[in-house]
Amino acid sequence: MEEDISIDLSQSGSEIESPISFSSSKRYSRVWEDFSLEVGHSPTKRPKAKYKHCGQTYSAVSRLGTSNLQRHLLKCSRCPKDIHVQVDQHAYRELLAKAIIRHGYTFTWVEHEGNREVHAFLNKHVKTISRNTVKVDCLKLHKKLKEKLKSNLKGLSSRICLTSDMWTSCTSRGFLCLTAHFIDENWNLQSKILNFCHVPPPHKAINLCQTIHTLLRDWGIERKVFSITLDNARNMDNMQDWLRNKFVQQDALLCRGAFFHIRCCAHILNLIVQDGLKVLGESLEKVRYGIKYVEGSEQRMMKFKDCADQDNLKPIKGLWLDVPTRWNSTYIMLDRYLYYYDAFVFLPSEDSNFT
Repeated sequence: MEEDISIDLSQSGSEIESPISFSSSKRYSRVWEDFSLEVGHSPTKRPKAKYKHCGQTYSAVSRLGTSNLQRHLLKCSRCPKDIHVQVDQHAYRELLAKAIIRHGYTFTWVEHEGNREVHAFLNKHVKTISRNTVKVDCLKLHKKLKEKLKSNLKGLSSRICLTSDMWTSCTSRGFLCLTAHFIDENWNLQSKILNFCHVPPPHKAINLCQTIHTLLRDWGIERKVFSITLDNARNMDNMQDWLRNKFVQQDALLCRGAFFHIRCCAHILNLIVQDGLKVLGESLEKVRYGIKYVEGSEQRMMKFKDCADQDNLKPIKGLWLDVPTRWNSTYIMLDRYLYYYDAFVFLPSEDSNFT
């Protein structure tokens, strides 16, 4: 522990220089992690800063600061390698925010002990942050990117095509997704999700129209819209009528909105396929029952695997249970079932509960 030293500055003609700091608690520069302060026995002797790794000494008077010490850290061959790498804390926090947004991590991820140990191992000078700090950083990054996209959209010379759809969560809350599609100045097709927001009930046409129009005004593109693609729900049909009339009154649509409403081809195709699958309704239910039964327990799966092995069926494909509203998943389910058809036929002889 260093001793406090008091010097009488009233001596005439003295060349005493005050050191940078005699108390370690007052040394804020990180150079003192690798330098030690040495004070001479005589009050007139100037204080020295000694480098711990090579023994080089420098003057440590307050008027010189620590620039000379920092320069030595950069050029000394005996300096530890990691001491030259300084952390840009702003860039570090921005990268953490991007990682959370990109991969869907929770904010508490930055507080995980193992995560912090990795960062400290890479650079001991890094300052870890809390979940509240990274939450603020994520909101700042979102605002920054939103302003950049808003500026790009306002500067477009072309029109913007919109797609929108309603989605209901497992908690029965309604959400609206609004996406913009446009050609940028380099003739590249761009698709950007503008909003994914909760829409409180009732989901009537007039309410949805006001919601979408408010979102477009917030982005400043209410006069740049060319078309909007929607599914075939009745409330969406009525909503686009309200929205088109509002745009026509503002003279914001080409050809008075003759090409404004586009029906979603994927939704139409899904309706056609679902209507056709009704012919196979009873057979589909039996297939779903068989798959649910086999996947109901590990013991059933083992018996089913034995049946497949006896029929020389290689387990290159797993069973697949479809989502009824997605016809492509129904196709995959039937394809897998037909591959293991012989195993399902043989299963009742191995499991009497399966019928």
